[in-house]
Amino acid sequence: MIEIIKSQENKSLWTSLRIDGDDEGEWIYTSLMGGTLVIGHNGSYQGIAATDICAGSAVLHCLSTDQYAELTWVEKSDNKTAQTIEAKFWEQ
Repeated sequence: MIEIIKSQENKSLWTSLRIDGDDEGEWIYTSLMGGTLVIGHNGSYQGIAATDICAGSAVLHCLSTDQYAELTWVEKSDNKTAQTIEAKFWEQ
């Protein structure tokens, strides 16, 4: 799993990634394929606090091994871009 992430173009998105275990995140794939992976995520644009910044986070939890992975990120963006990204995500 780590090798796949490291191969992505925007490496700055993954700097805060923390994954339990010493198997380089292979448990994520295993739990996804086994139906035991739960993912929670949230994104936010707070125009009152800053008009040019968005933030997001995600947590992954394997129900069978009780392992976790977590990720947060912040990027420069405006409200329209943030809403477009969110809309595309929910289309999936």
